[in-house]
Amino acid sequence: MLRVDIDARELTALFDVDKKVERSVKRDVVKITKQAEKKAMTQHRYTRRTGKLQYATRGYVKDMTSVLMVDGRIARYGYYVHEGQRSWAPDRFITKAGAWAEREIEDAVLKAVEDALTGR
Repeated sequence: MLRVDIDARELTALFDVDKKVERSVKRDVVKITKQAEKKAMTQHRYTRRTGKLQYATRGYVKDMTSVLMVDGRIARYGYYVHEGQRSWAPDRFITKAGAWAEREIEDAVLKAVEDALTGR
């Protein structure tokens, strides 16, 4: 199973955040995770024949941690598409979507803290 975890708790721990900021960040993390899941589903180079790789691509949030993964039980070849094998070049679609999500989550945390400090 391939997996990228982004822990928003680490980002919010840098600031003394209140519950309003925490709720805002949680809402943004859920939204961004779903967007990253769609990016990973649609931006891999693999030729779609059965749709299993797309179906196996998952994004979910648990305890303010965004998780993107390919479920190896559904698409066993997902690891080889992502990491490459012999003549196949790697297509790190999960890593790319995870990097995008991490930047977006960092921006969301900073915006939530800024809004709290400015009274918005």
